[in-house]
Amino acid sequence: MKKTIALSLMLIISLVSFSGCSCKHEEWNEPTCSSPKTCKECGASEGEKSEHKWVDADCNNPVTCSECGETAGSPLEHIWSDADCENPVICTLCGETAGSALGHEWVEPDCENPQTCSKCGKTLGKALSHKWEKGSCTEPKTCTRCKKTQGKAEGHKWSAATLSQPKKCTVCGKTEGTAINAEYCGTGYVDTAKDALNMRKSPDVSAEIVGSIPKDTNISLYYCDKYDWYLTEYKGVTGYVRAEYIAYGLHTEFSDMYYLGTGTVKTKGSELYIRNAKDYSDDSKVGVIPNGKTVDVYYCDDSSWYYVYYNGVSGYSSSDYIVLD
Repeated sequence: MKKTIALSLMLIISLVSFSGCSCKHEEWNEPTCSSPKTCKECGASEGEKSEHKWVDADCNNPVTCSECGETAGSPLEHIWSDADCENPVICTLCGETAGSALGHEWVEPDCENPQTCSKCGKTLGKALSHKWEKGSCTEPKTCTRCKKTQGKAEGHKWSAATLSQPKKCTVCGKTEGTAINAEYCGTGYVDTAKDALNMRKSPDVSAEIVGSIPKDTNISLYYCDKYDWYLTEYKGVTGYVRAEYIAYGLHTEFSDMYYLGTGTVKTKGSELYIRNAKDYSDDSKVGVIPNGKTVDVYYCDDSSWYYVYYNGVSGYSSSDYIVLD
């Protein structure tokens, strides 16, 4: 009963008040978060306040009403990404940074890779590129910077063994094995009518021709398994010649030379020079005889010298270093 009376009194008061206001309420202020719609003229209000227009929270601000500034809750926590070579720690929400970038750790460039960061893999510039050195008989093409190789070694290019030297590589000079082992039988010279004498690969007239020896050329003779052939060497090539076209002995301009036989070079290990005159000048040197080798020896009118023939070369050598066999 009392409640009903109170409500009735309030209604009467409102009616009296309203009926007592002369404002026509033609212009109203829009309601806000803090006040309802309000008459611009008299200030009378009507209706309800408007709802807040909330802006989402970020790392620096809680949820905030864009109209009245009222806040609710707390700011968000930063979500930090790890620092790298070029960037410090960064919040993935707001972009705020902390600290410094780590900095690159550069590895020097090589033949195949430019300057490279060992942390992040970033590169600068270009690779140096290989500096190739030509391959050899035993080594493939090789980079002088990084030692990387390419391809295979070229391999030796062997020339056949001769009577004076073993098998030899024509590229690097390496030798292998031994010289051809044959029994020496003396000196002879080509005794043909006018033509050079063919030297063949084997003791057969149909065998491949490996060289030719001019008429009257002195050569060293070696026995072979065929009595009518000799094994010999001329200009570094070893081959077989027909015995019927060889005259035994040394062909020389000195008719008074007497053949003494074979002799062995005996030095203290050094080579013995063959000379074109009986003197010790450097200009007189025309060939060498290794220590221990056998040579053909001819009489000379000067007892200090012998006239010798060895490996296609004839001339004078000191008699002090040759022992007659």
